[in-house]
Amino acid sequence: MPAVGRAGRGKGAGEALVRACAGRAAAIEGVNRPPFSTRARSPAAHRIHERPGFVRTPERDWSPVPTAAPPTYALELRVLDW
Repeated sequence: MPAVGRAGRGKGAGEALVRACAGRAAAIEGVNRPPFSTRARSPAAHRIHERPGFVRTPERDWSPVPTAAPPTYALELRVLDW
């Protein structure tokens, strides 16, 4: 679950971080649909994942604590076009 501190938000840090994580995942043989989690109430983070083609994977949502259930997204790496 990549995260960007308040000071880095709105400056492209989140997109760069997601891109870097997806690139690392693509370098691992056998990894073709890595999951990413976002903050439940963060439309900006959701857009960062949706723009390049990530799709929601509610079946993979999880709850690290009872009050949080971050949504997950996955990307077919063969369609990664950044």
